[in-house]
Amino acid sequence: AFKNFSISLFNKKASVKFEEAQSQMTCEPVQVPKEKFENLLKVVHDKYKETYDAEIREIICKASLSSDEERLKSNIVQDESYKKRILEETTGLRDHTFTSQGGLQLSKEPRKFGKLLGLVCAAWTYLDCKDWTAMAGGEGQDPKNTRQPHSMQIISICRLLSADVPDGRLSDHLIQIKTGEGKSIAMGLTAVMLALLGFSVDVVCYSRYLCDRDRQNFDSLFQLLDQGAHISYNDFSRLSSIIMDRGVPGWPNVRTSFKSFLEGKSVPVKIKTEGRKSVLLVDEVDVFFGEDFYGKPYRPSIDLEHEAGFKLIQFVWDSRDKIFSVDILMKQLEVYQAVTSLRSEFPNFSDEILQRELDKMLEAARRFPKSRYPGNILRGREKEYTIISINSQKSICYINPASGVPDESITYSYVTAFTYLHELKLGHLSGEAVRKHVKLQMVCGTLSYSKIPELYDHRLGMTGTLDCLTPQQVALMEKHGFKHRTYMASTFVKQILNAKQSQQDTETVVVQADKNEYFGAIFKDVEREIKKGRAILIIFANEDRIKWFRQNIENANTSSLTGYKSPLELIDKQSEKQRASIIVEAIFKYRITLVTRSFGRGTDFVCRDTGLVKNGGVHIILTFLPEDKSEEEQIFGRTCRQDDPGSARKILLAGDLEDDPRVNLLSEYLDQQKTQKNWVDEAGAPKQNKWDEFLEQRRDKHLGKKHASMEMCCTDSEEKHRKTLLACHSKDEEEAAKLFDAASQALVERTSMESFHIVFVLDESGSMNGSNWQQLRIAVSGFLDVRRKTHSKDVVSFVLFNDSARTLSEEPFLLVELTESLLESLLCGRWGNTLFGPALRTACDVIGKGAKHAKSPLLIFMTAGCSGDSGEQEMTKLCEESQNRNDGLLVKTIGFGQGADAKKLKKLATHVGDKRGEYLHAVEGDSGEKLNLYFENAAESLSHNF
Repeated sequence: AFKNFSISLFNKKASVKFEEAQSQMTCEPVQVPKEKFENLLKVVHDKYKETYDAEIREIICKASLSSDEERLKSNIVQDESYKKRILEETTGLRDHTFTSQGGLQLSKEPRKFGKLLGLVCAAWTYLDCKDWTAMAGGEGQDPKNTRQPHSMQIISICRLLSADVPDGRLSDHLIQIKTGEGKSIAMGLTAVMLALLGFSVDVVCYSRYLCDRDRQNFDSLFQLLDQGAHISYNDFSRLSSIIMDRGVPGWPNVRTSFKSFLEGKSVPVKIKTEGRKSVLLVDEVDVFFGEDFYGKPYRPSIDLEHEAGFKLIQFVWDSRDKIFSVDILMKQLEVYQAVTSLRSEFPNFSDEILQRELDKMLEAARRFPKSRYPGNILRGREKEYTIISINSQKSICYINPASGVPDESITYSYVTAFTYLHELKLGHLSGEAVRKHVKLQMVCGTLSYSKIPELYDHRLGMTGTLDCLTPQQVALMEKHGFKHRTYMASTFVKQILNAKQSQQDTETVVVQADKNEYFGAIFKDVEREIKKGRAILIIFANEDRIKWFRQNIENANTSSLTGYKSPLELIDKQSEKQRASIIVEAIFKYRITLVTRSFGRGTDFVCRDTGLVKNGGVHIILTFLPEDKSEEEQIFGRTCRQDDPGSARKILLAGDLEDDPRVNLLSEYLDQQKTQKNWVDEAGAPKQNKWDEFLEQRRDKHLGKKHASMEMCCTDSEEKHRKTLLACHSKDEEEAAKLFDAASQALVERTSMESFHIVFVLDESGSMNGSNWQQLRIAVSGFLDVRRKTHSKDVVSFVLFNDSARTLSEEPFLLVELTESLLESLLCGRWGNTLFGPALRTACDVIGKGAKHAKSPLLIFMTAGCSGDSGEQEMTKLCEESQNRNDGLLVKTIGFGQGADAKKLKKLATHVGDKRGEYLHAVEGDSGEKLNLYFENAAESLSHNF
């Protein structure tokens, strides 16, 4: 019932007619004089409308005469006559529009194209409708409860297929269809028209959930017309795997080639035979050209399903507290039977490959310190998993960062394997499930997502935010051939966002106090709008913030919230059925829904409550700074949908902005506000809120830097892509081994490639004797491992101190020369008492001498003892000299164990100023693992501007 009502409402609201939609669209660049393509468009549209209306009238007539809907359905779906008509029209159109060069030129036969489009759309409308006899409408000829293509969608299809351009052939083209206006319908109909005309079509989207949903809406039409085999709907990851299996030149089946190499076999590379011309049809094309896809590689891996592989992983897991280097592990494995067994089946499983896999295993094992069991110190997205049942067996599913939903295809290599073993120990998984998923997972090459568009004969795309692209994204699209852009007018008489709100109630708010006041600001906004009888969506960056807000609102006095009910939650881990139910329930009067950011794009919040529309519609509160203008537009597009009213505002926490690398110099902005400098007009009155202007400037500046770093990663990815191709085609095993190894290496980090002079100032007093010193060596080694992976040109100095200080070399070491064995020989403690002053004086000298290397200094000061002096005088001098050189000094002070003087170390970290210093404390009990983590995080932070 809800679906029928929504369709009827959509049809009623879609009041913009063809002539108006045509006149309001804009095109870049203008291909032909406007009147020429307008005439062709009108010819196509008139014939489409004539055909479509006639077919729908005939269906309604049959429906009114038949009481047996299934019999009626068989007349069209199973009876070949309707399909035959469509295929005959298709053949006639193809015969007249394909040029001798094999190009499609639909503008030669606009009426034939319009007729075919009308027949196809009528079939889709019919198949989408579940009960024609009930939905024909009281007037008998008005299919008001059926989904119908509207003028804007028909124009979009014509534009994409160049049907309106005299002498125009299919060209790479992007269309903007605003959110909530039927983009997925236009995509599906475009795909089926292309397939009928002889093309193979890959529809690709950032979200597997949205792909599967949209495909399902058109499956019956694809089946009716026998085009299902020529149309695929996939996310980028799944499409990458499918292309590999097709044998497309430029995108080899790396898994097959690498496994054959390991087995010592030669397998001919499968090459795709000539067939249909290919079309890439991209949904939300701006997402593809962002860092989650274009800026990342596709790194296929193979799972070696071998008992010896499982035993090897289990051995590393059980030994993770005893073995701290690959060298030691390799010695222990020389007689380990599992390796011998592996090599009997895979003769090219060399020591180099084994060492690379063990290195990855050890790095992953550090996330699961045995001494703290059952805890773990997973990072970032490694923590974002849930255990769900798939085919009656429990599996670990990670949250897809692009779609925000659990995705069984995502793994984090051996971190995932050890997560299975970790959950087994906790009793959450069975041994059978663990055996199924714990296996050697070997990256076998690198394929660059940026190469995907090149694999297709034609590239087309649709998005809701084409007008929000950054100049860098526009340049990227043009680089890949997307030179034609069309901006469609709305099919509705749109209401302006915030039209019914006062300026004060729509300005961006930045709360400069603590989280209690932040909650208060959001609560106040909710209170004002809920009294009006509105629905409220509060969009949060993550689930942790949703939990925080729920705890606060449950403890708050909610008597002032009219009609208050406990807030709904729309989060990533819910099932498709749960999400669908909440999306419907959220858009009613007095409803508050807490939403994670992933639902800010592609989620159709339909307003079915006429009372809600009268009260002002949906109000959105955005609680984080979106990644870019496109994301912000998408989130705000969850309200004011179709012709409904709505409002939105941002309520942000200053503390979040201070921690956000996109927003630096926040304190400068706050100072300007406080002093009112440049913040009053000529009459002395305060200017309008300038937060949006400031944040947008900072964000755009950051996006420029991020784009440069993304391009750097893309260059590296494409070079490894080239080596992967060579490896797959190489007939020489030795050459193939080198190429596969080079192609499988981690990419240059998509981050700052600034190099540093790293100065370790390490406590060698008595408190560090024994296991503490061993833990310190491991932590320093982990730091250097992280920096090596960025291919940085760092130099490294060591200052060891007790009550005196010493350096380990006159000149800094090159990062590349600090091997495990050299590091072990250098870091030999002498023990004694603890004084900070001598250590910092020596560090000051070392940093001064190192200035000739023109690298930013990072001082890592680690101690486990309580000093007899403060070291403040020496630190002040060190910072002053650094400031005179303007060398960008960074400082981290780390306390190790309970003996460290936290107060002194905190004070030393603050001397550098401007948030360039940080104090961390590895407490007793977990100090060793925390020390490792702090050192590795310190290394990673250098790639993110600290």
